[in-house]
Amino acid sequence: MPQIINNYKIINLLFISLICFIVLIDKDVNAIDNSDNYYLSKFIFLPLTNDKAKETDTDQLLKTNSCPACNLKNASLSGKNLSNANLEGANLFEADLSKSNLNNANLINAELVNSYMKNANLSNAVLKDAVLSQADMEGADLSYADLTNASLKWAHLMNTNLSHAKLDGADLSHANLFNANITDAALTNTNLSGATWIDGKKCADESIGYCK
Repeated sequence: MPQIINNYKIINLLFISLICFIVLIDKDVNAIDNSDNYYLSKFIFLPLTNDKAKETDTDQLLKTNSCPACNLKNASLSGKNLSNANLEGANLFEADLSKSNLNNANLINAELVNSYMKNANLSNAVLKDAVLSQADMEGADLSYADLTNASLKWAHLMNTNLSHAKLDGADLSHANLFNANITDAALTNTNLSGATWIDGKKCADESIGYCK
């Protein structure tokens, strides 16, 4: 008999709890929205999403050729035509830009750390204050590019075309410039400490403006 009473009490408590839960849900729903979608979302505890997928920053770039301050981290843009693109302040961390056409692109203040830009066309591109630390730019065309005050620490610049490029105030410490073309490149106040020079020579510490 005591067992039956205890079971009855448990059932009664569960029933009261269920009634309270339903009342609370009903009040909450009525106070906000009476739509069928909202009821469904309340009961299954999952937000309802729009059928149309949100356009990504990569989609925006490829559609409009403009995506300033966008998040393009790890984006796959290999071989894309991004000539004259506006990517000012964009996050291109570890992005794949190999063989892409970035001729005359605006990459001011862009973050390109660890990006893969092998054989990319960056001629006439503006990369002022851009961060290209450890970027792989082997074989890239950077002729006439503006890299003023850019950070290229530990960057891979082997076989790159840097002719007529502006590298004033840029940080190329520990960068590898072996076999690069630096004809008429501007190197005023460029930090070349620890860099590998075009002839394979290791630049001494405090190499500023030229390789000691």
